[in-house]
Amino acid sequence: MDAVGAVVNEVRILGSRCGPFRPALEALAMGTIETRPMVSECYPLTDALRAMTRAEAPDVMKIILHM
Repeated sequence: MDAVGAVVNEVRILGSRCGPFRPALEALAMGTIETRPMVSECYPLTDALRAMTRAEAPDVMKIILHM
């Protein structure tokens, strides 16, 4: 991902979340939620375009980008 191009072209990157955040974090910290089955694939940030293309597939739940 070209960060300079994103700044120069004023590209907006948005994220989202929903639901009660604190109880979710507590459940994650206690290990009551197994997250591995929720992650479909992991990509380095340099492969962000490929990751976002893959994320559009109906069989994908979550994609992780490593920075």
